Amino acid sequence: MFDNNGKVILNKYRTSTTADIERHETPIVRCLEERFAQFQGNIDLERLEPLQVVKYIESQEVQNILFYFNKKYLIN
Repeated sequence: MFDNNGKVILNKYRTSTTADIERHETPIVRCLEERFAQFQGNIDLERLEPLQVVKYIESQEVQNILFYFNKKYLIN
């Protein structure tokens, strides 16, 4: 994770390495995006978040992070 100046920020919840995948980068990526969109109710592909790949080495981990919405209008 990086700050606005490009400096590495240590995250106490996630120590993995990630890489972003460009939208529609390859036919395989496009196929995955289409399947995710279909799974989520046939939503528009442009509404999907860009895909990422995550790599963990032996000393890295991810801890559970609880996300919740406290406003009913945010929950569909």
